[in-house]
Amino acid sequence: MKKKLGMLLAVLLTFCMTVGVFADAGKTQQVDYKTDYYMIVESPDGGVDMYSEADASSPKLNDELIPNGTAIHVEGETTDEAGKVWVYAQLHGMFGFLEENYLKPATLAEAVASELALYGSKDANYSITVNAKDRRFRLPV
Repeated sequence: MKKKLGMLLAVLLTFCMTVGVFADAGKTQQVDYKTDYYMIVESPDGGVDMYSEADASSPKLNDELIPNGTAIHVEGETTDEAGKVWVYAQLHGMFGFLEENYLKPATLAEAVASELALYGSKDANYSITVNAKDRRFRLPV
């Protein structure tokens, strides 16, 4: 019995002491402040690139330009040494930095409509959380 209890305790301590590691989280993926809003890509080049760091010389995370009309979920902002604002964003499960000057602000409804128009309902992945009478409901969009 003591052996089983010792094993259980060892397993629990192992889980408690485990440190989560994110593959795309670099040392400089820090933001000046956290945010939560949406923007839509609007670039004269037809799209933008997503970078691993807030620097255009850092590795690109996308193979092709992220096309105009793509909705971006912004989770943080940072300003580089040159004064350029970068947004830390989630795009279809990938996290990285985009230059803010090629994005325009959007409401959630505008972001969903833009994604539906660009990718169709099959590939759009958005949901809305509604709080009502102390209960949370997730409604698919």
